[in-house]
Amino acid sequence: MIIRIIFSKKGISPIIAIVLLLMMTIAIGGLAYTFIQRFQTNLETTADNQSSENIKTFKAKVKIDGYNTSCSGNDSTPWLSIRVAVRNAGTQPVTNAQLIVDDQLIQGASNATLGAGVATSYLLTTGQGGSGGNQTCSKWINQTKKLGLSFDQGAVERSFTISCTTGSC
Repeated sequence: MIIRIIFSKKGISPIIAIVLLLMMTIAIGGLAYTFIQRFQTNLETTADNQSSENIKTFKAKVKIDGYNTSCSGNDSTPWLSIRVAVRNAGTQPVTNAQLIVDDQLIQGASNATLGAGVATSYLLTTGQGGSGGNQTCSKWINQTKKLGLSFDQGAVERSFTISCTTGSC
């Protein structure tokens, strides 16, 4: 007697398997597309914001070019006059420009507007009642001072070691 064992072959048909694989591929592709689209949008927004900031700085580009000094007076009341040269190398005017020395606003050393391409200077005087304060020349000469200009569109600063080129202090 021959015994026959019949195995039942149950499973999914090849057509159903192909359809399932195609659906999974399309779903993964859709997820990848959504991820890349969001990433690109975020990247574009960041680039636009950074470009806008860079353009603002190019429109108002203020530079502190340097200074010149004049020292005079006598031994009991010496005074120092410092003229700070500033220019706007940008394409738009800056507003509310104010001179700052060592993080202190200098009263009376302001310019309402500094036009595009315009150079100007600020005058500081030390000694009795000067705009630089009632400081003697020794507080300025051979001392490093941080000169800055603050304005609505930003700020700029530069450090100088003050020396006297004319007169004596």
